[in-house]
Amino acid sequence: MGGRFGANKLPEATTPTHNLLYWESRRAIVIRFILGIVFGILALIFVFQNMENISVTFLAWTITTSRAVILFILLAAGFIVGWAVGSIGRWRRKTRR
Repeated sequence: MGGRFGANKLPEATTPTHNLLYWESRRAIVIRFILGIVFGILALIFVFQNMENISVTFLAWTITTSRAVILFILLAAGFIVGWAVGSIGRWRRKTRR
């Protein structure tokens, strides 16, 4: 009982190259999944090792929280700034054409 588009069926290997690409993509998915699990475990170890509270003062604000939370906020801010700068660059290149 496949789905509407036959989602439960394996793709037919029309050529040896097609079959090879299918298994390479499956292998890449498994590798990404395993790396995600490993990085998740490492992140949990990091959080548990950095539970002590610290105070951070910026201009008029003072925040007291665990070191892991502060580092996570800084990491997220870095990702957002990097994504924004990259998006602006891609948008500028696209509009020049």
